[in-house]
Amino acid sequence: MMVDSKIPSRILVERDETYHLIKDVCHQLNISLERVEQLATIPHVREDMFSRDW
Repeated sequence: MMVDSKIPSRILVERDETYHLIKDVCHQLNISLERVEQLATIPHVREDMFSRDW
């Protein structure tokens, strides 16, 4: 059985820890890995997560 796998061409991360954790795997899979100051959708997600009454 053949599985149709999808591999991203680029991964963006905010934290240095995340970058260093996955950099070798990204290199092996030929995936561009970039560290950015802030991910575009994160502020909205964070606001939603922390504004809920759990």
